[in-house]
This record gives sequence, structure tokens and C-alpha cells, in this order.
Amino acid sequence: MKIERLCLFDEKVLRQKAEKIEKIDRQIVELARQMIETLVKNRGVGLSGNQVGAKKRIVVVDLRPCGYKVEPFALVNPEITDTNGTVVDEEGCLSFPEFFIQIERPAKVKVVAQNLAGEKVEIFADGLLTRILCHEIDHLNGVLFVDYADNGQKNMIREYISGFRKKRRKDPVAKAY
Repeated sequence: MKIERLCLFDEKVLRQKAEKIEKIDRQIVELARQMIETLVKNRGVGLSGNQVGAKKRIVVVDLRPCGYKVEPFALVNPEITDTNGTVVDEEGCLSFPEFFIQIERPAKVKVVAQNLAGEKVEIFADGLLTRILCHEIDHLNGVLFVDYADNGQKNMIREYISGFRKKRRKDPVAKAY
């Protein structure tokens, strides 16, 4: 699968549950490579299979835009197995370009997944990595960060969507997204 573009907020694939990856083969490794390339190109920190039109349970993370010296990595079939505490912070999404709202997420998580070598990995995360993992795993389950919005934020979301659609109709470059 070649990644042509990122899926936007109104595309059905973002509301669908991704399928478990049964075998990590060359195609999955290539998908991960392309997802990381797409993530870097778009200056994001996380990306799910759903966001590139692949209904596969895979996420990629790149913390470098936030100053961390950690190479981008992929997680296959990630699952949150434990959470602790809560924290509210600003959150955005590559599928909602230039839109941010305050969202409550766990303060810490434990995630179990496989790496691209098929090995089981456990990640104990806090801070930004927790937020990224929760966000991307939600994508794999068809859940979007705006689903956590309070009533006051829902008007902002409607205005954003309406404005984005108007811009897309008027701007031939925006139509490509």
C-alpha cells in the first residue's frame, strides 16, 4: 500500500475499528516505514493505520518535533492495559489540520504491543507519550479526540468543520487533502 494522503475528519475509515495484524511481514514493515515518512513530512508526533486509509492495528510515534532524541518507532496491535490518574492538556490531530482543544487523558499508561520484529513490548508512559498513545489507540478503535469534547467545545468543532469545508470548496489545493 502506498500512502497517498492523510484521511480527514469526515472520512468513514476514521470511525471504523482497525483489524488486528496477524503476521508482521514485509508489507507491514513497509506500511510502518511509509507511515513514519508521512508523519515526519507532516510534522506530527503520532499516526494510526486508519489515518492513512489502512484499517490495520498499527501506530507510529515520532517525539523528535518536541525535542526528544528518540528515533521514530512503530507499535503493532497496541493495547492499553493499565491507566493511572488524569491530566487535561491541549490536543490536536493530523486529521483535523490546525485544530486544538483541551482534552482529559490518563496521566500514565501501560501499553502492550509488538515491535516490527514481532517481539512483545511493554511501554510504561507518562506525559506527552501517554497522550500520543491514547490518541492513536483511540483511532484504531474508531474514536476521535473530539469525542471527548465538552458541550462548549462542540460549537468550536462545528465551526471548524464548517470553515474547513468552505475553504476546501474554494481552494483547489485544499481539495487535494
